[in-house]
Amino acid sequence: MKRRPVLAMALLAVVFAPNWALAQVSGSGGVAQNEAAAAALIDYQATPQFTVFSGRVDHAAAGTGLRNFDSGTIRLRGIPTGSTVVRAYLYWAMLCVSTTNCPTSVDVEFEGRTISSTRICTGVNPCWAGGPIAAYRADVTGLMPATTPTAVANKVINGDYRLNGFPSHPAERDGRDPWSPITTNLPKLEGATLLVVYSNPSLSTMGRVYIHNGCSTFSGTLNVSNALVPAAYMPSFVKFTRFGADGQAGSGTVVSPSVSNETTFFGGPSTNCATATLTQIAGDGSLYDRDSDWNGHDGEPLNQLWDTRTTVVTGRLGQPSAANYCVRYVSAGDCITSIGYVLSVR
Repeated sequence: MKRRPVLAMALLAVVFAPNWALAQVSGSGGVAQNEAAAAALIDYQATPQFTVFSGRVDHAAAGTGLRNFDSGTIRLRGIPTGSTVVRAYLYWAMLCVSTTNCPTSVDVEFEGRTISSTRICTGVNPCWAGGPIAAYRADVTGLMPATTPTAVANKVINGDYRLNGFPSHPAERDGRDPWSPITTNLPKLEGATLLVVYSNPSLSTMGRVYIHNGCSTFSGTLNVSNALVPAAYMPSFVKFTRFGADGQAGSGTVVSPSVSNETTFFGGPSTNCATATLTQIAGDGSLYDRDSDWNGHDGEPLNQLWDTRTTVVTGRLGQPSAANYCVRYVSAGDCITSIGYVLSVR
């Protein structure tokens, strides 16, 4: 029987192995057929990664949708002049051919270079035909500008990064509308995010960047608690990035309010994120961003199905020496897989 998402993500979390034969989130085209039934069949994959960088550091991220194509371009912007790349990760995800065929590693191309990406987690299929969803990560630090002699020539850190060679089904590499028609061809790509941790001499020496990642598929409410290394000061700046699959506004370019009305909440610390009072930072009614985090923004207008979102949430950690922060996602009908969480504080 499936676990419901208790969602206490410890510093050294245990990774639970899902039993695909017992429960799948049922649906079509990324939307649950029965919302109550889908919400009851959530697989919780505890976050296996916790990484922290300290010093004069911050982060930036950008993504692209990849469904029905085998390539894409990520437009990274916003890193200040004089910055140096500390670490750069490429994350991406796909729907696997079967329940037993999510490769542990996949070679893809980043800026014309072949790189090996490693599977970091699997999760319940977000309401498409096929096996589970799998997320992958590759360390591309050495291919970023100004980091090593082999870095990409004639580029600055802010730039357009070309991705190629992803394992898309050969019959669906033409950029077609994923919903016209909905097919059972596999694998199906979701999207990719480039996450860059950078240093800059103008930043505070008290900075920290936290990275958590895992595969948590939900339709309904997902409460997440991400661990922090307690600090001895109240941060004067807090920035939060989140990314994952299978966001959509409706079917194709037709918006459906029952699908596109997700909301996101942030706050903490709290010993129980499921009951904590949090601030709404995205979705209708938010004073931060009234758009949903999960409308497939990285693939607009098509192919959708991937989102990378960043919000400055200064003042929402609540107290100094916080040991965790909380994230709450609420989806009325869309089936979504949350993959990454990145927090900058200083």
